[in-house]
Amino acid sequence: MISNDLEKERPEENRSKNQVKTIKTFPIVKQAFQKANQYFIKATAWLSLSLIVCIAIFVSMWVKYIHVLGLEHPLTKLVSFIVVLSLQILVVFMLSLYLYNKTHTPKSAIKMWSFTKEVTWPWCWEGLKASVIMIIGFIILFIPGLIKMVHYTFFSFVVFFNRFYKEGKISALKHSAELSKGFFWWIAGFYIGYNAVSLLVFFVAEAAMEWSLSRSTWILYVVLGSYSYFEMLIFIYFFAVLYFIYAALDRDQMIGANT
Repeated sequence: MISNDLEKERPEENRSKNQVKTIKTFPIVKQAFQKANQYFIKATAWLSLSLIVCIAIFVSMWVKYIHVLGLEHPLTKLVSFIVVLSLQILVVFMLSLYLYNKTHTPKSAIKMWSFTKEVTWPWCWEGLKASVIMIIGFIILFIPGLIKMVHYTFFSFVVFFNRFYKEGKISALKHSAELSKGFFWWIAGFYIGYNAVSLLVFFVAEAAMEWSLSRSTWILYVVLGSYSYFEMLIFIYFFAVLYFIYAALDRDQMIGANT
């Protein structure tokens, strides 16, 4: 089961809209950070082998585009985006399962293969719907897109672990929006902080890439690999904090809640 300290912060399953507004968000966020700190090193170690293998494959493709087209070419930028996005998707699946299994009893543990087979299509479908809505919001006035991005923060966890979603009784996007109430500015702040740190890392890495291009290809491999890995460390911590906020809010509806 999820630890008792998180359980105390979880409102009742059938809370009303007025009750949602009275949730004390700071204790939940504080404990989410504490849990993220507790599991960060272990989770990173567990994910490292898979990340390193994928980074090695992606970076070899990335280097070819950089040498042929240069750093500023749109295709190089696109490859860079695909590399980071692919690694993030890997982390979303593997880290979610790792944190769930570590915070539940062995009886309710889920195997990676069965988990991936069950949730991949629903996750892709819900992610596509969320992306279309967010893109429309960004095109119209930008701010609506940002609001929807915050609202849909928990949709992956709902798809992965909410038993009512698996039974077809709730919408992942609507339930995620409901859970995010009261946490809007916290989540928005997380996104701002995450993107600020990521941009800083990217600018440092880009300068290192420019420097390495005039030297050895192997130096470029090391720079790109280090950048990709460090970027994933930031994402792992950010994603772990969000998981533990979700776990505190949606505990009663998670699969294995009564085991």
